[in-house]
Amino acid sequence: MLLSSLSIALTLAFTPLAFTGGGCPDGQVEDCADDDCIDDFYIGDGFCDGQDQLDGANLCCYENDAGDCTDEECPDDGGGDGDGGDCSNAIDLVEGSAAFDNTDTTVVVDLTNVCDLGQFGDEILYKSLWFRWSCTESGNYIASTCDQATYDTRLAIFQDDCRFSSVIACLDDSPGCTGFTQQIGFTAEAGRDYYLCVGAYASFYVGTGTLTVEPAVRSLQKVVPWPSDLGAPEDTVYELWETAGGSGTWEGCRAEAEAAGDQLASITSEEENNVVNFTAAGLQSGICAFGLYQDRTDPDYSEPLGGWKFTDGTPLVYTNWNAGEPNNAGGIEDYGQLSGAGWNDNTNDTTEIWSGYVVKRPGVPLRYTWDASVGGNGNEYEGFALPVAMTQPEAIIYAEERGGHLVTINSEAENQMLVNEIIPNLYASDGIAIGLIQQPGPGEPFSNWGWITGEPLDYVNWRVGEPNDAGGEDFGQIYDDGSWNDAQGSNTLNAIIIEYESESPCPADFNGDGVVGGADLTELLAAWGGGAGPQDLNGDGFVGGPDLTIVLGEWGNCF
Repeated sequence: MLLSSLSIALTLAFTPLAFTGGGCPDGQVEDCADDDCIDDFYIGDGFCDGQDQLDGANLCCYENDAGDCTDEECPDDGGGDGDGGDCSNAIDLVEGSAAFDNTDTTVVVDLTNVCDLGQFGDEILYKSLWFRWSCTESGNYIASTCDQATYDTRLAIFQDDCRFSSVIACLDDSPGCTGFTQQIGFTAEAGRDYYLCVGAYASFYVGTGTLTVEPAVRSLQKVVPWPSDLGAPEDTVYELWETAGGSGTWEGCRAEAEAAGDQLASITSEEENNVVNFTAAGLQSGICAFGLYQDRTDPDYSEPLGGWKFTDGTPLVYTNWNAGEPNNAGGIEDYGQLSGAGWNDNTNDTTEIWSGYVVKRPGVPLRYTWDASVGGNGNEYEGFALPVAMTQPEAIIYAEERGGHLVTINSEAENQMLVNEIIPNLYASDGIAIGLIQQPGPGEPFSNWGWITGEPLDYVNWRVGEPNDAGGEDFGQIYDDGSWNDAQGSNTLNAIIIEYESESPCPADFNGDGVVGGADLTELLAAWGGGAGPQDLNGDGFVGGPDLTIVLGEWGNCF
């Protein structure tokens, strides 16, 4: 109730509470239900300004109007399950989800000078709806309309109540979300309520959608093995992770990595710096953390170059600071950022957002066995993104040095197996080497193609318009969808697939039916006089009499 100045002064003398006005002028506070500013002397004046707003104000979010209101007059601290028209009628997110339709609402929430929605337009949420979500377990969460609304939405998150001073995050558009929708990562505490306001970019945007709040989990973006035979001190695997919720602090990145048993990457050489930056290049937005930080308690600490170290204890024997870095801008830049091919010092909670980090651990490229029980050939397949520059002729040699060969693809089933099991681990859409080469001769572009092992080319899966021999393209590559392309041998590869032949109990069982018999003899005779291939059983580079002797010696069932 609105009282005289004298009455208010007497009341406040017995109300030792401090209130802030958020987006309101000094001496005023925000109404708990809308954007009105109310003189702060109405808080604790002896009269209840509750949810029913009998006197034009709702001050429930100020500890039940500083005790003037009962819990019945301020149910749920001003929140409730309603039509979403204001904070006191917020729609509850049941199991973290609620559908919405903004056709009939006219509510405008103006966050000017309160929260920066982004680079486009103003800071106003038009045709808004309010939602309430109660946190039951502390942690990182994602609030999202991403790909879940039919119009251009905006989103703001408030903690405990709907005052401007309670805003903890807001956003207009998110990368990767269609239709100008968004998702926001935020940290929530158990037992607290969070109010989410979904608005439109402009007053004429109308539609439907779904708002969700879900636990945030980190997302693996890229895996890059660096084998010792490609220059690593030891076999090492590097991983790029997007932080839970897509945003965070440097310390949050470190804590998240270590909670999963990982360590942020240390860098000890130019070669390793190249590998780490190649790994980090998979991050779609924000900035990337690695294991470098400045320890202000270190005896060698000084600004800007002293006291830098790695979280895993690796000695700092190599640096690659960008020009003018580190510079300790603002006096608080103590954390290592991968920036281009170099390093930058940055703050723990920079507004640029630490959205990802690189970790490393001992490891080798993964192998997949195409087992006979699923129609496979029993061979092992190994594919990985290449952390060093390599051409296809070099890849042919490298695969042989590792004990295998660039993959040969002899059926649609084998091609599809690569798409399903191997290519997703390469993090490359093209430039993936396979063991297909074209020998010199007439009949471009389709003639004289064959596998490097000498196996017959019984299956092809050229992409539409390929092969086209553009500029002398004599090497086969595979796209992430399984289609093939011809490419120049001088091109730098993105990834490689190596096939390792299984040790067959019957090398002469050429057709793999478990029996050495007439069909295998026919294949041997068809290859008679030829060079290296499966029928060259003794490995002398010529299919002839000694190979026939081996076939006859293995005649019958394989055991």
